Amino acid sequence: MRPDHIRRASLCSRSHLWTAVAVPALLALAAAAHAEPALANVHARKSVSLNGKWNTIIDLYDVGYVDYRGVSQDALARPTRGFSLDRRQQDKSELLEYNFDTSPTLTVPGDWNSQNDRLLYYEGTIWYRRRFDAPKSAPGNRLFVHFGAANYEADVYLNGRRLGRHVGGFTPFAYEITGLAKEKGEHSRF
Repeated sequence: MRPDHIRRASLCSRSHLWTAVAVPALLALAAAAHAEPALANVHARKSVSLNGKWNTIIDLYDVGYVDYRGVSQDALARPTRGFSLDRRQQDKSELLEYNFDTSPTLTVPGDWNSQNDRLLYYEGTIWYRRRFDAPKSAPGNRLFVHFGAANYEADVYLNGRRLGRHVGGFTPFAYEITGLAKEKGEHSRF
């Protein structure tokens, strides 16, 4: 995930096969009366940038997305596993094999191939996570997260809830997150 600006949105995302592309993410406020199918005039809207360091986990075998039986966490009514939940170990006996808080970071926007020598030829799954506080907005305003691009496939999650999947490199996409993003002090997660 590579956000440039965030215009009122949040996500915990799973990126799949993102290579050599900058992805701007914008959180945008839009008045409810002006609901278009596509987010128009993105750069003129009030926004919060999510550019910068994002925590990452390299997922060689897609264990953050599917269980050992090959069942997708998205297919479950109440998922209990998966990196999108961003769980923390409750006690030392709990087997939890990932931790975004101590994971390496990559700069967004930016491709992973040029930021880490070990990822130069990597074409698998990498999970990105960024915490942020959604700004307060007036009643009736809507909140969106906008990505300038992701190469080539991106599954986007906010606070463990899947927002959607984008397929296609070099094209912008957005998701509405009104009512899903958390305000100051609660930290939303992409």
